[in-house]
Amino acid sequence: MEERDLAAWSPRALARRRAVLPQASELAFGFSVLEVVLLGRSPHAGTSTREVDLAIAEACLAEAEVGHLAGRVYTTLSGGERQRVQFARVLAQIGFSSPAEGQAGRYLLLDEPTASLDPAHQHATLRTARRAAERGIGVLAILHDLNLAAMYADRLAVLSRGALAAEGAPSAVLTETLVRDVFDLAVHVALHPTRDCPQVTAV
Repeated sequence: MEERDLAAWSPRALARRRAVLPQASELAFGFSVLEVVLLGRSPHAGTSTREVDLAIAEACLAEAEVGHLAGRVYTTLSGGERQRVQFARVLAQIGFSSPAEGQAGRYLLLDEPTASLDPAHQHATLRTARRAAERGIGVLAILHDLNLAAMYADRLAVLSRGALAAEGAPSAVLTETLVRDVFDLAVHVALHPTRDCPQVTAV
């Protein structure tokens, strides 16, 4: 990261620069949704204020479309709601809503960020990831939906049996031959009707 060995970074410094959204996050305590998102601000203790942290948390709750759940107990939420709250938490961790903190040199690592989400929130989440990238935040997302990946990613890397099968722009990577060879699925790949990206359809 930034031409420095990871071992040279303290855990707190790393946590200020990169945030990880796993496929599932377990939390058994009765924290409110706002408190869960504020956990993302923990690495900034001593360098931020309560007022700033609250403002960032509330903005990230709104970005993840869960601001209306701020007072709810996290453990009472549905799976999709929990996923969106956790997304707000990682956004708060890297200060997504606070340009004053600087965006370059920050990274979002998203493992299946659309898991448990309905189609509308899948797209909303990936639109936020795009906005993060446009702000200079490095975004790495693991996705199994080829069409979502094609619509939102600048570059794709396809893994097969633990090895890199292809890497590049979506239009170069998502070919009928590659999908057949890697996923054992016959598809038709065409240009998306409204976006400049490939669209994959099973045949």
